[in-house]
Amino acid sequence: MLLSSLRMLAVAVCLAHGSCFDVLAANDPAGDPEAIEGLWSGSWGGGGRNGVVFQPVMAELLIQGDHVELLDFPNVARLTGTVRFDARARQMRITPAAEAGGQPAKTIVYAYEIKADQLTMIDSHKSSISLQKRRVAHNPLANARVELVAATGINDAGDLIVTEYTVLRAGRAGATFFEPVSRSLKPNRRPCFWCEKPD
Repeated sequence: MLLSSLRMLAVAVCLAHGSCFDVLAANDPAGDPEAIEGLWSGSWGGGGRNGVVFQPVMAELLIQGDHVELLDFPNVARLTGTVRFDARARQMRITPAAEAGGQPAKTIVYAYEIKADQLTMIDSHKSSISLQKRRVAHNPLANARVELVAATGINDAGDLIVTEYTVLRAGRAGATFFEPVSRSLKPNRRPCFWCEKPD
């Protein structure tokens, strides 16, 4: 009885202050805009119809703070603007940047669902697109443009494990990201004559 009363009191306090929703949103990745920030890519469409095979369309999403850029989305060819998130309604509201001397653009609303590194967006036409978050490093130890790699260790087979960085440029501003890719290198096992013991 006491436990039930305490639960009801906790719920009443949360509703009075509205803080429980904030706590739930903070623990939910969809309630955290930083979880969605970054570079995303995916595809939509494609498949066969009436004997004709269509290639899927490659799409890209860039979110940095409140700045957003969409490229080749369903019903949107290219868009640059600002984004606001409504975590409770699972919606993102994108306001396109107004053209010089033009009328303010109409806000586009997307419903969204995020699970780990998978983001699904659905527009008002019920067209959906699934995007995968690109792993990027803002300050890598090595830059692929000069063909340097960062060594991270040696595996059981004696191969050198290295991380190479591929340069990714996104958006009109050409924001630079570095995508880390791990691979192993087999060392050149030449005889070490100076290491041999003298007779």
